[in-house]
Amino acid sequence: FGLLGVVYARFQPQRAVDAREQWERAHALGATDKRLYHSWVNLELAAEKFDTALEVALRGIARVKNDADLLQLAGYASSRLAQRYAASLNETKATREFRRSDNLIAKTLDLKGRAGTNAKSISRAYMTYMKNSEARQQQESMCRRLGQWLAWDPDDPYAKHEALKRLGQCPGLLNTTDPDLGENAY
Repeated sequence: FGLLGVVYARFQPQRAVDAREQWERAHALGATDKRLYHSWVNLELAAEKFDTALEVALRGIARVKNDADLLQLAGYASSRLAQRYAASLNETKATREFRRSDNLIAKTLDLKGRAGTNAKSISRAYMTYMKNSEARQQQESMCRRLGQWLAWDPDDPYAKHEALKRLGQCPGLLNTTDPDLGENAY
């Protein structure tokens, strides 16, 4: 059922309702294939159904333990949900979701040294972690998290891009010179 859901999700035009139905069946039958949950969460994220994406990711995490990809997706969905709550001036729910997102992202980052962990998921986790602080206007935390990201992988092009955008906000982020960014870029 899980594979059939993927086929429906990739069908042109997309058959999202059929895909969800097949994934629900697969989950009800005890599916533990992480690809099923990844595809399902990504479908919900593309539709900007962040609450559903978070629910599906958490269901996947319950079945597939210690999967950095699902943890990152759950953290991202929770972050987007928090941003939506903040935009609607629901600070209580926004704060709760930002905390949940940070916790899920921290769990993702705990897996960064483990064999088989996807480096892209770790990079995306750092991005979400940093953006959570930025959305809450916590500049010191944002700069610290960006510094952690660069310390993890100083060659990550996304981390470099984010650092360049924040040179004025995060002075002294790095005391080294990166030839790709120019003399004394940080």
